[in-house]
Amino acid sequence: MTEAKITRAEFTNDAFYTAFNKRDIAQMDNLWASENTCTCIHPGWQPLVDRDDILSSWKQIFNNQADNFFVRHHLIKTHLSGNIFSVMCFEQLSEIWMVATNNYLFENDVLKIVHHHASPCRPPQDIIVSKPSIQ
Repeated sequence: MTEAKITRAEFTNDAFYTAFNKRDIAQMDNLWASENTCTCIHPGWQPLVDRDDILSSWKQIFNNQADNFFVRHHLIKTHLSGNIFSVMCFEQLSEIWMVATNNYLFENDVLKIVHHHASPCRPPQDIIVSKPSIQ
């Protein structure tokens, strides 16, 4: 059962990056929790702790992206801690690499993102996709 939930978290994480790449603010809005506190830290930004500010930031990012902008994400590890699913991944933006953590929890049986944090990093030596684990 837990492995199935971890798979759902990874599927929801894929949906997050799909919304990001399609610049789909309606889908991004649908992915973020509405009944729980949300936090978001974009690279170089101050932390955002209000859902409306987070969605406004995504609108701003989408409006300022070049047409050929694309983020490829590479799963590092997914684990469950309490009721929070943490998905760690590399974000590849052409030659720029980020490491990101996306946290999800269930709201009314639907996984919703409650935290996104991306920071620049060195290119990984190897892209390793790990098997999900429970912590």
